[in-house]
Amino acid sequence: MIFETDFDQQEALKYRPGQKVELKHQPGMVDVIASYDPMMVPPIFLVSDPMPRYPEELHVLPAPALSRNWLSFSGQTQYPACSLGDREASRRVNREVSRQANRRSQQSTFGQRSKDKVCS
Repeated sequence: MIFETDFDQQEALKYRPGQKVELKHQPGMVDVIASYDPMMVPPIFLVSDPMPRYPEELHVLPAPALSRNWLSFSGQTQYPACSLGDREASRRVNREVSRQANRRSQQSTFGQRSKDKVCS
């Protein structure tokens, strides 16, 4: 029981909101973690991807070094936000990957139809 709690806490720290990640099945597609909810399955929600993800599907990208005032306390918890440039770049990459996937599926579907068609 203690092991599970410790593991959950470590996973929550690793997949914290604002952390940049890359999808393993789509190398080069970078996104930002929007939230992590250990009570949900899958627990990780990304900013530009509507489908939640499992930790096994993601590769955590290295975070920049901490600034000098990393230990300053404020009244509310603040998470690092991605810049507008990061969001736009992520959307462009996601659109391009979707277009390529649609082209591949259309080509394979078209190939299937033409093979099934019988000419007389």
